Amino acid sequence: MELNKEQIEHIDYVLEKKGIQYWDLRIEMIDHIVSDIENHATSDNFKKEFENALIRVKWNKSLLSENKVGWKNINKRYRNLFKKELLKFFLSTKKSFLVIAFFIIYYTLSQNLTFAIFSKISYIIFTLPMLIVLVSSIWLLFKRFGKSVHISYGLFYFSFSFLMINSVIHFMRYTSDTNQQIIWLITLPIYLAAMYAGFIVFTTAIKKVTQIKKELAL
Repeated sequence: MELNKEQIEHIDYVLEKKGIQYWDLRIEMIDHIVSDIENHATSDNFKKEFENALIRVKWNKSLLSENKVGWKNINKRYRNLFKKELLKFFLSTKKSFLVIAFFIIYYTLSQNLTFAIFSKISYIIFTLPMLIVLVSSIWLLFKRFGKSVHISYGLFYFSFSFLMINSVIHFMRYTSDTNQQIIWLITLPIYLAAMYAGFIVFTTAIKKVTQIKKELAL
């Protein structure tokens, strides 16, 4: 039994009503259901075959648990990618050289500038990557990707490093100037490397959603 566009749209509608809010997560489930119907249908009664397919794949009741499982699986995929890219960054000879060069310049500034000026420069460097995140978020609004779980995790891992390091910077203000200087020297190079890894995750998510959109347009 081959399904038409209206029948596939009906499956999408039912899945959304059952709690699957993110369209790209529904696409994966729709593909599974359509394959099940086409492989196991014994009649041309779409309503009956759809209900049977939901029972076979155990999605005939609330799908809140499947929604969480889908989120966890995609999160795990991007979390592993984030770790992989961060490790790859430090294992890269070229990128490691850049980190060392940055640290030497940064350390030289810390020794030759007053702490007030050094601190301002550090805050500026710390804030600049988040401007890229902000611009990317605005760009996504114009692209109209919709409510996408891939985009949500892409943005999360892009901004993850900022959220983590920001808490450290917040509390270090209560320590001495010397301690703050040391914390900046240690955390800022790591932060920039992690932001790079987050950017790779973000662009990967964009490519994934763009690919899904193209396939749907065929």
